Amino acid sequence: MKTYVSLKPLIPWRQAKGPLDWDLLYGRKAPLEVEIGFGNGERLVRQAQRKPEFNYLGIDISWPSVRRALRKVGVLGLKNVLIVQAGAEPALKRLFEPESITKITALFPRPWPARQHEKYRLFSTSCLEVVNNRLASKGEVEIVTDFKPYADWVEKQVPGKRFDLACQVIPAGQQTKYERKWLNEGCMDFYRLFLTKTGHAPSPVWEDFDLKLHLLDDFDPDGFPLGEYNGKFFVSFKEMFFDPAKQKALLRTISVEDDLRQSYWLEFSRKDGKWRLRLTPGCGVLPVASVQWSLDLARDLALGSPAADKKS
Repeated sequence: MKTYVSLKPLIPWRQAKGPLDWDLLYGRKAPLEVEIGFGNGERLVRQAQRKPEFNYLGIDISWPSVRRALRKVGVLGLKNVLIVQAGAEPALKRLFEPESITKITALFPRPWPARQHEKYRLFSTSCLEVVNNRLASKGEVEIVTDFKPYADWVEKQVPGKRFDLACQVIPAGQQTKYERKWLNEGCMDFYRLFLTKTGHAPSPVWEDFDLKLHLLDDFDPDGFPLGEYNGKFFVSFKEMFFDPAKQKALLRTISVEDDLRQSYWLEFSRKDGKWRLRLTPGCGVLPVASVQWSLDLARDLALGSPAADKKS
């Protein structure tokens, strides 16, 4: 049984070319505030109620979080809240024009406490460069965490001459699920970082590719070399399923570009004496350079001329 009221606030962003026209999506022009990792959406809707003159966008990768936020938005009938289910960095890179966001808030982002996992943390220097570019003049970023080593790490990531940074220890006051969790575990001090944009960083919007299909004279599904490949990007061909009656093969593929990891299927299908290689329709994949490269690599491997190093 569905627990949301309506899917209308959920933006099907993978089916649209970026960047998005937010004024059109909201049906009005208003300052845009973004909350990253909104949990169950309680702060998001609370802010939207308090400031109806603002547009609010929630970004969260978790479907349960999205579902709960959609329910709150639907029950309250809020018209100034939209939801995007996505990782924060891909969304920021693809969906927003430069200088289009008034404020970004992230309450209790995952700290990835192990040193070997620091590369997964949000708000690295490269991420903050994107954040800076998407913020309007004097735009703001507010980050609150219970984990002091994470606060210290973010402070070191802030690019010079791009932000004014203020750090302070604060008591509880966010009234969110994770804050209540930490309070119940005895945490009394929280760490707030407040960044104000003072300079502008170059960071282009991620470009969509018109993915090109390939035509092959011959194709041997049994001879296709599955495995992991390094070249322009990292690509892994995991497994292949072939239907000899339909003369169609599906190749499960993973590609990695920057912080974007995508899993999808490539399709070989025979028609009019040729094998057509394309992205399988309906995959919901961002059409970026790494996807095109996986198509090009699959073509080269099928032809017996690999253009990348295979990992042993």
